[in-house]
Amino acid sequence: MRTSILTIIAVLALGLTATATPKNPDKEETVIVYRNTQSFFDIAGWPDDGLYAMADVHIHEYPSRGEVKVNLAEQGFIFFPDMDLCAANDEFIYTVKYGDWMETYRIKLEIVCDAPTIIAQFSPKSTNGEYTSFTILGVQSFPGNTLAIFDKAGRPVFKEEDYKNTWEGRLPDGTYAKTEDEYLYVFDDGNGNLHSGYIQIQ
Repeated sequence: MRTSILTIIAVLALGLTATATPKNPDKEETVIVYRNTQSFFDIAGWPDDGLYAMADVHIHEYPSRGEVKVNLAEQGFIFFPDMDLCAANDEFIYTVKYGDWMETYRIKLEIVCDAPTIIAQFSPKSTNGEYTSFTILGVQSFPGNTLAIFDKAGRPVFKEEDYKNTWEGRLPDGTYAKTEDEYLYVFDDGNGNLHSGYIQIQ
């Protein structure tokens, strides 16, 4: 009789564990990630007020084609797909909870083959085969992209949708950027991912 009771308890425990994973998450979101690239993205549903210190995240179902970790300090997830995997899909399900509030999300992961390669160093007057414009290799693979460039005071000096490697350092007043000046680029690849950094003009 004792064995039967323990067996029943074990079965019930397994049943509770199985049903603990929500089958119908409250919301779904899609995130684009790249082959062999560690990606960071925000925790959807994370509180942006004083309750964030009380918030907690629990992953119910992990991705089957990569590894995801929670980074509470940065309020985000870190995902790394299986090596050399691309043109594939994956997903995971998690719950974010704080106070009496709780919401469950399904995050769909689209693993694409290539991230943009940004050449942020160029020389407009080069004659030695160097890049003469701000160049993003394979930019044609990112339709709907937007490039914005700002000076060190945060003022926009260039912006273009469907950028095609045309910026040679020319400023709004028609002059060319000086080599000693500092510029920040922000490239939206059209898939919801932002890439930013500083430009070196020689």
